[in-house]
Amino acid sequence: MSLTITIAAPFRHARKDLLKKNEIVYFLSFKQHWMNIDQANILITRAEEEGLVTMEGDMIRPLFDV
Repeated sequence: MSLTITIAAPFRHARKDLLKKNEIVYFLSFKQHWMNIDQANILITRAEEEGLVTMEGDMIRPLFDV
């Protein structure tokens, strides 16, 4: 699964353009069981480094069409 698809999944599921970091971590680790909490946090950091998301305080916004 690509980084873009993995990051897009919580936004598509929630049908929102802006999510809290803990909402994304919850979706990836508890709801879907795709990874553990540490891996989800690393994934978010990696997505920010790759320019796929932007942090707006505690909120995360994708910089691509989900």
